[in-house]
Amino acid sequence: ARDLPDEDPDAPTIFGWQAWVNKNDPYVQVFAYGTGGDDKLKVETTTIKEGTETPEWNEEFEFLDGDSNGPYDHFLFKLWDDDATFDEDGYMDWLNVNDPDYLGETREVKVSEISDTKDYFECELEVTRDGKG
Repeated sequence: ARDLPDEDPDAPTIFGWQAWVNKNDPYVQVFAYGTGGDDKLKVETTTIKEGTETPEWNEEFEFLDGDSNGPYDHFLFKLWDDDATFDEDGYMDWLNVNDPDYLGETREVKVSEISDTKDYFECELEVTRDGKG
């Protein structure tokens, strides 16, 4: 991913000194929509890439036509910035300020667009917010 919006504020600069510079901690939710209706949905989540403006995932997920969602029709990818202060059981999320920030999503990718994939499929998709790049 490139040119993601910066959702993590940096510390203010005081007398030319800045305590920290925040970068996004992006991850992707992969939504696979089955042909059996709106409730036929499988969601997978990538790992979080800490402190990067140019994340690459190169992760594999399996979507089988024979599972309970029926044959898959299309996919959608949503990008988020993880704002968790501590890991699970690490506490500190008491103010509920650590909800992930929405970075954008891709267009729907129809299964019919994916061809010749014996092992994996790779492509570059534009990420937009509210339909705007």
